Amino acid sequence: MARITQPPDWQRLLTEDPKRWIDLLTLDPSLREEVERLADSKEGYLHWTKFRHKQPFPNELSHEEGWGLVRNQRLSCAKPLPSYAFTHQHYSSASTVI
Repeated sequence: MARITQPPDWQRLLTEDPKRWIDLLTLDPSLREEVERLADSKEGYLHWTKFRHKQPFPNELSHEEGWGLVRNQRLSCAKPLPSYAFTHQHYSSASTVI
């Protein structure tokens, strides 16, 4: 059985190296779309556990940086659900289109 791996803290990139984060957000749109396509499989949501092994991956960024872009994109279109986690945080859902 495959073990689920905790995703990297994509917000850490924002706080540790804001200039790099800005560079990632201003990447060529076709490169960003390529990363997003890698994250959205035909089976639906692709978790970090599988995303981190995706190949071929663009040379311009690491898998962790790519995950940051994916998380940022997913959060930008996420809708809150009317339920809470045990931590009293809202769940949210983002529809992915392939």
